[in-house]
Amino acid sequence: MNKKKIFMIIILIAFIGVIGFALVYINSQSVEKINKDNNTTDNSITFNKDSNVSNEVASITDKKSNTKYEKKELSDGVLYSIDGKEYKADLVIGDNYFDTTINDMFLNPDSYMNKNIEIEGMYLENLPYFFVGRYSTSSLCPYCPAGYSYLEYQLKGEIDRKFTEEEDWIKIIGTLAKGNDETSNYQDFYYLEVLSLEVMNEKGQTTVSN
Repeated sequence: MNKKKIFMIIILIAFIGVIGFALVYINSQSVEKINKDNNTTDNSITFNKDSNVSNEVASITDKKSNTKYEKKELSDGVLYSIDGKEYKADLVIGDNYFDTTINDMFLNPDSYMNKNIEIEGMYLENLPYFFVGRYSTSSLCPYCPAGYSYLEYQLKGEIDRKFTEEEDWIKIIGTLAKGNDETSNYQDFYYLEVLSLEVMNEKGQTTVSN
C-alpha cells in the first residue's frame, strides 16, 4: 500500500470521527433542552383558562397561615370574621344586576378597589380555588362557565368548617385584590380577600338574569 492510500485512509477515519462526535454532541444538547423544558417542581400549578373543566380566573389560596377566623352565632347564620368584627359593606352585589356588576368588576377593577364588597351566593369550588356565586341565564361573567356567575375569594387564614358545594349559602364581605402569577400565565386576575364569611341559615335567589 502506497503512502497516498494510507494518507487517504487516515483522512477518512478522522472525518468519520468528527462526524460521530458532532452527532453525539447534538443529541446530548437536545436531551438537555427537553429535560429543561419539562422540569417542574412539587409546588408548581398549571392552570389553563381554556380548560373544559373551568374558565375562572386562577389563583392560589394561602394554606400556610395559622390565623383562624373567629366564629360568632348570629340570628341569620354563623359568622366567621378575621378579627371578630362585623364588617359593613360599601357595595352590595344584590339579586338585581348581579351578573352585570361582576362583569363590570372585571372590566373596570379600579372602580372597585379599596371598597368593602358584599356578595351572597352558593359555595362553589374547583380545588384549590373557591368561589361565591349563582346560576345565571345571561352568562355575562367573562371568566365563568356558561350558566354561572361568580367571584373567586381567598381566605386570609382558616375557617373551621367543611362546606358543601352548591348547598351552603354564604355571604362574603371582602376587598377586591389583584393577583399576577404563573397560575394565570402572568395575566392580572381579581378576587376578594375575605374579611368575613357568614354561612346563612336560608338560601337566597339561586338564579339571576342580569
